[in-house]
Amino acid sequence: MKIQSESKDVKPEDIASLNGQLHKMIAEIAGNAYLKKFIEETLLQLKMVRMNLLVSVERRSKEFKDHQQIIQAILDNNPR
Repeated sequence: MKIQSESKDVKPEDIASLNGQLHKMIAEIAGNAYLKKFIEETLLQLKMVRMNLLVSVERRSKEFKDHQQIIQAILDNNPR
């Protein structure tokens, strides 16, 4: 995600796919089938919106930083 978030040549749909995979992985690791299904359905509905947002390198960078914070919070066992 980091490499693609900084690349000017990446396709927005590739970034959107990676983002979706991260969220699905978190739900799967949590063992929450309902959450995983909800995320899959939501990602499908928002696919076009997310691809348009991820055209901007700045937006991709912000999204990557947000995901880093989520991962760090999970590792730190920080529910906030």
